[in-house]
Amino acid sequence: MLKVSILVPVYGVGPYIEQCTESLFLQTYPTVEFIFVNDCTQDDSIEKLKACMARFPQQAAKVKIIHHHKNHGLGASRQTALEAATGDAVTIVDSDDFLEPNAIALLVEKMVTSGADIVEGAYYRMGCKHEKIVLPAHTSKKRRIKTLLWHKGNGFIWGKLYRRDLFTQHDINFTEGVDYGEDYSVLPRLLLVGRRTWIDDVVYTYRTNRLDSYSTTQSLKSMISLAKAIKIVEAFFLRKDSQGIYRQALHLGTLSMYAHSIKFHIDREDLSQIDQIINYQPNGMLSSFLYWLFHVTYPSKVTRRFFCAVRRYYLYVHCW
Repeated sequence: MLKVSILVPVYGVGPYIEQCTESLFLQTYPTVEFIFVNDCTQDDSIEKLKACMARFPQQAAKVKIIHHHKNHGLGASRQTALEAATGDAVTIVDSDDFLEPNAIALLVEKMVTSGADIVEGAYYRMGCKHEKIVLPAHTSKKRRIKTLLWHKGNGFIWGKLYRRDLFTQHDINFTEGVDYGEDYSVLPRLLLVGRRTWIDDVVYTYRTNRLDSYSTTQSLKSMISLAKAIKIVEAFFLRKDSQGIYRQALHLGTLSMYAHSIKFHIDREDLSQIDQIINYQPNGMLSSFLYWLFHVTYPSKVTRRFFCAVRRYYLYVHCW
């Protein structure tokens, strides 16, 4: 029976941590360990976690709580949890979200029967105007990766089960300082080297109404973090993608950085900081033109819409 490590960073989630923890402790799959990383949270999250452990003494014996001595951010917290994991497989849960009771059992069953390295599940999107179930992409590995590289599709690291040796054998890590775009920095790399499958069962509930979460607060700091994530992915694919299958997707993914900067109202004066990190070298007429257009017209929304149209065209034509 596969042992599963459930990795949970904790910071500022006092109103949500009990629901999250209870959903983990009520899993029907028995062979698990729970690794919580306290990223120097300033609220009562850890006290509520311990109170929940007291109500579930059998599960409490499977818990590790690791304390950071200072706040290192989401990327570093996930990496701390990953390094402490001893399971055959790992799954990541954000501590303001929660799992369905049979989530781990369903994911493990599919991993065992399929022999896959990565199993993606469906998730429920709650707390927004249009709450809905989001199914995993029923598509080829190549199309899935290209879609992610272009910052489209379900790029969340959670709601999935991974064989732990994918991380260790291919030196895939979360990076301190990459706290926005941290999922992007890891998931495409895992998919490139792993075998993927999916289930349509809902395994995860994603809470979208936290105004203070990384995913809902965008700033220059966020865009710099995303730029670092893009460079991490680029370096990995340049090493591993010897046939250049994903080269054009990488270029359009990098250029998406400028579309994001327009969308989130990053000042033109701050664009040089992003340029310095990306150090973009266009490859071919299209990428050269788009790079030039972004810089000449920034922050033109018309340019952003034109770029998104080009990206959609390439997604349709080149992903099969």
